[in-house]
Amino acid sequence: MKNFFAIFAPALAVVAIGVTAAMHGEADDAPGLALLGILLIVGALAVAVRTAQRRSQHGAPRAGDASSTGKRITG
Repeated sequence: MKNFFAIFAPALAVVAIGVTAAMHGEADDAPGLALLGILLIVGALAVAVRTAQRRSQHGAPRAGDASSTGKRITG
């Protein structure tokens, strides 16, 4: 459960910023700000889901965490 919050808490923070940007962009008639907000929302959720899927598929630590085992992971 801790991994779930570690993955999605930063994503939810970025989504909140994206929602705020999209709302202000729509209210102020600024299409660029609204688009930026929507891209932040989609990008944050995509990265969070991708990270969660990778962690659940492998179950083992990724390459950045391999230094504690002494093994070298390539590829």
